[in-house]
Amino acid sequence: MTISDLIYAYDQRHYPMPKVSGVQMLRFLIEQHSLSPIYHAS
Repeated sequence: MTISDLIYAYDQRHYPMPKVSGVQMLRFLIEQHSLSPIYHAS
């Protein structure tokens, strides 16, 4: 076991990442950075 394995295990235990879809993550980032989505008319 390497130090990176220990760090990874620690992060997984103490700072778990929620399970979200790519769309949910993108919406969150857009909101956090005060951006607005661009809509293309077709």
